[in-house]
Amino acid sequence: GNISEERMDEFNLPMYYASPQEMKEAVERNGHFSIKKMVELFEGSAEAYPLTRKTIASSWRAVLEGLLKEKMQLGEEMLDELFDLFTRKHDESSIFEFVRESSFTFVLLKRSTTN
Repeated sequence: GNISEERMDEFNLPMYYASPQEMKEAVERNGHFSIKKMVELFEGSAEAYPLTRKTIASSWRAVLEGLLKEKMQLGEEMLDELFDLFTRKHDESSIFEFVRESSFTFVLLKRSTTN
């Protein structure tokens, strides 16, 4: 394709979706921040809030576009092609079927003071 295999291999973006409890534990283990506020903003089932393939692709693009532009030097045309492909692959794959419930948590952190 349009992106060399070497450049693809250099780009690694591991993702993990932590529960609110896991987030709290991770912040406490880190020790550099304290949690000032943690609120679950949205919780719902896939039936109540259906996600279309376009919504999913647009959401991922909003999150990743800046990173892909900076780290992979992708232009608008290449990003359009990438997320069009993502949308098509979404239709062909069952990987997204595991999403039955979703939850978004807002976490307000305060940097710990160090002496």
